[in-house]
Amino acid sequence: MADYEEAFIASYPSDVPVKERAKISSNWILGEVSRIMNANTIDITEFSGKVSVTGLVRLAELNSQGKISSATAKTMLEEMYRTGKDADTLLKEGDRTQISDASQLEEAVIQAIGANPAAVADYRAGKETAVKFLVGQVMKVTRGRANPQLVNELMKKKLEEEIS
Repeated sequence: MADYEEAFIASYPSDVPVKERAKISSNWILGEVSRIMNANTIDITEFSGKVSVTGLVRLAELNSQGKISSATAKTMLEEMYRTGKDADTLLKEGDRTQISDASQLEEAVIQAIGANPAAVADYRAGKETAVKFLVGQVMKVTRGRANPQLVNELMKKKLEEEIS
């Protein structure tokens, strides 16, 4: 596993500082790769037979660049392991790119607010957790493709407009 991690760090774009590459590598390999290996009772050799280091690096890059969400990246890693396909192929095959267009997300935010008056009332009453619920509703509608930070910003802005 250490060799796989070292290869990941070496393969990750050199413009990213080594410390950050090590953190990204650790998050992916000790987190998601280990989870898949444990769930399938396999070792790193079997895993790397289906998901090459460069394949995992590409997936991590897509996630770091904001082209896919973390949830989508995790799902894609599972598919990469199951099918042997690379991240770019999976990206082309399905609707997986992250939605970061505010105008597209604004409509989903407005729908979530309109469909959940109790959560809006909770927010007005000072319950900040209501925002998380409403953001979750947008994520559900967009099948996890919405940029969660942008949705959070848009949601707070719309809720403040509702209050004013």
